[in-house]
Amino acid sequence: MTVGHNRTENVNRPTYNDPVIGGSIVAWFKTVVILLLLAILFSLGNAIFHLTGGKGDPGKTVRALTWRIGLSIALLLVLLLAAHQGWITPHGIGH
Repeated sequence: MTVGHNRTENVNRPTYNDPVIGGSIVAWFKTVVILLLLAILFSLGNAIFHLTGGKGDPGKTVRALTWRIGLSIALLLVLLLAAHQGWITPHGIGH
C-alpha cells in the first residue's frame, strides 16, 4: 500500500528545466513574483509610516493595509497558477 499521491500522471508535464519553459515564461514569472513582493513590502512600510509618523490619518493606514492584503492574495494566485502550469514544482520534503 502506498501513501501519498501518485506522481506518474505528471510525467509529460513541462518542468522548470525544460528549455521551452526555461526561457521567457519563467523569467516573466520571477519578475512578477519579485515585483509583487516589493509592492507588498512598500505597502507595509507605507502603512507603518502612516501609523507611527503620519498625521494620524487612519484612512491612509487602512488603505495601505488593504493594498497589502490584495497584493498578497495576488501573489498567492500567481504561485498557484505557476504550480498548476508546472513552472514551479514542490521540493518533496518528507517523501
